[in-house]
Amino acid sequence: ELDLTEVKKVMSCCKMLDVQSIMLVATLGTTFKGGNDNLNALRAIFTDSGFSRDQISVHIDAALNGGWWNLAQDTPKYKIGVEFDSISVSGHKWYGGFIGGFVMLSRILDESSSKTMSSKSSVQYIKLEDKMISGSRPGSVAPLWMARLVQFDWEKEFQRCLDNAIYLEKRLVEAGCTQCFRNYLNVFFPKPSCALCDRHQLMTVCQQSQVIVLGHVARGHLNVFIDEYTEEMGDIFASQL
Repeated sequence: ELDLTEVKKVMSCCKMLDVQSIMLVATLGTTFKGGNDNLNALRAIFTDSGFSRDQISVHIDAALNGGWWNLAQDTPKYKIGVEFDSISVSGHKWYGGFIGGFVMLSRILDESSSKTMSSKSSVQYIKLEDKMISGSRPGSVAPLWMARLVQFDWEKEFQRCLDNAIYLEKRLVEAGCTQCFRNYLNVFFPKPSCALCDRHQLMTVCQQSQVIVLGHVARGHLNVFIDEYTEEMGDIFASQL
């Protein structure tokens, strides 16, 4: 996550050097920790440093958390064209995408382009407007992805994933894993054996592993993992009491 104190120092230097425009890449969900930058705080720093809205362009790398962020009740909500200008989300993570590659337009520049887009690009059978560019990918990519967005009730999917993440954390803590903690859908715990990491495809850095509880993770998967993990790590947990 961006250190706001360091951002203030950089902005102070920018003003002294007469910098006229700034592009910032913020993060919404780092891959391992699920860390998020505070866009409201960053915007306040820009304003306090004397930069107008038109002088700042903010892109959000929302690879991990961007898909579900607005579905959570306790996350700060950001609006394109206000707190940020463009965003990228990894479709294979939250949405479980089966095919790669599209670019979604960041924002509509004026009312006339909005009217033109609405009149010419409405896809009636999925009740969405086509605001995507396929780029070098086949032309079928955009409609396939638009269909994916209406394939599930994503609010219910998020609640199921959140319940599963809370369940996993609770079960591991009850089993004596005092170092277990959760950051939304990311659940962290001490690294088990390499064999168990490979068996359950755990994301591991140094001595810490995690499960990112997305839509492909079912309660039954978690129960199998919890049983195997606590059996392997039980003696270690007991020695820490």
